[in-house]
Amino acid sequence: MIDATGSVKKQVTCESCSHQYEYEMTRTAIGSYSGFALTRQKADEEAAADAAQKLKTMLEIECDVVPCPKCGALTRQMKAAKAAVVPACFGGLALGGLIVGGVYLFGWWSGRWFIIFGLMGAGLILLSGSVLLVSFWGFITGSGKSK
Repeated sequence: MIDATGSVKKQVTCESCSHQYEYEMTRTAIGSYSGFALTRQKADEEAAADAAQKLKTMLEIECDVVPCPKCGALTRQMKAAKAAVVPACFGGLALGGLIVGGVYLFGWWSGRWFIIFGLMGAGLILLSGSVLLVSFWGFITGSGKSK
């Protein structure tokens, strides 16, 4: 596997106040090659080409969530990118809860406690909850606008 990192300056026109601003977006893509190659060098070249193509696509179509510096609004694309995080975080919270609950029930039933699995579940809950909190901190504190 080969990785490629790149950045691009994104030009944004606020959909709320028409203010124009820009930000720099950085992405890293990982390329791989699973076909037949005569040499390791050829396989690495194919993986690098795959990484470069993935990076090009990421830099063209993705965006970061960067509110308008003038009014704090997000574009439709930024709102969609932010909303895409939510299902994964709730899935992580649910999975972590199931792990912790399963460890508790198994321990209560058998008298044997698997602390490491309980800690893994708790860590997953903390990680998912932290990502949700950071993602929506501006809206929780009122410093972000949902225009």
